[in-house]
Amino acid sequence: MNRFYGFRVSKAFTSDANWYAINKYGAKALILWSIVMISSGVLFLLLGLPSPLAGLIPLVLCTAAAIGQTLRFAGQLKNSNDEKAVEQVNQGDGE
Repeated sequence: MNRFYGFRVSKAFTSDANWYAINKYGAKALILWSIVMISSGVLFLLLGLPSPLAGLIPLVLCTAAAIGQTLRFAGQLKNSNDEKAVEQVNQGDGE
C-alpha cells in the first residue's frame, strides 16, 4: 500500500488485501475501457469528424466508466484483512 499511485480510495487503505484487489480490478477496467476508447478514436479519425474536441467525448466517458466500475467494486469489499472475502469478490471478476 502506498499513497502515490493506484486507486486511492479509503477502502483500499483498510487492508493490504483490499489494496491489491482494488488496484488489480481497476487496472483491468482501465485496460478494457482503453481498448474501447482507442477503437472509437480510430473510428472518429476514419469518419473525419469536424471538431478535434469530439475526440474528448470517448476519453471522458471511458475514463469515468472505468473509475465508476472500480469504485463500485471497492464498495463491495469488506473492511478487513480477510483474504477470503477479497477472493469471493474477485470470483465475480472471472478469476
